[in-house]
Amino acid sequence: EGRGLGRGFVLFTSDHGEALGENQDLFHDGKLWESKLRIPLLVRGPGLAPRDVEPVVTLLDLAPTLAEIAGLPSDPAWPGESLLSIAHERPACAFLLKTKSPEVTVLEGGRKLFATSPEALASGTFDSAFDLARDPHEELPVTSEAWPAELARRHAALVQALLVPASQAAPVPLTGAQQQELGQLGYGGGDEGE
Repeated sequence: EGRGLGRGFVLFTSDHGEALGENQDLFHDGKLWESKLRIPLLVRGPGLAPRDVEPVVTLLDLAPTLAEIAGLPSDPAWPGESLLSIAHERPACAFLLKTKSPEVTVLEGGRKLFATSPEALASGTFDSAFDLARDPHEELPVTSEAWPAELARRHAALVQALLVPASQAAPVPLTGAQQQELGQLGYGGGDEGE
């Protein structure tokens, strides 16, 4: 506003959160706890009334949101939905694609589970599950309820679809200084797929 940009749109977000000791975890590597998945996502601009969006949203929703703001149609291949018109609950997924210890999470309606692969989910297998409504800090794993296996099986195909690359990987040569800078930020470690 001070620069006279009141007619523009501002979108503020992050690619991940940081663990600060929750679940005996630090920084942004490792298990996909809520401390790493809950990030700010704010959109401001002309014609947008202040409000909270109740359903869980993800970064996949950014492209459809920006398209709607620009008055463009959303590509049907995009898995997200515009934040300006979303009004229903839907599952959300997160991935840690390390080759040594891959992890997938599925979140739906305040229930979250951790698994190692879509194949594990399809068989109803999971590593741990949490009811975030009762346990928002993920301290008490659910051990004797039926919903985690049902949730796993119900969303295995979605997880598999989200893991299909949208394009071919392209090598990007980095200088030694760039590699060192990425290493200082916690990226570019020794595990393939980080």
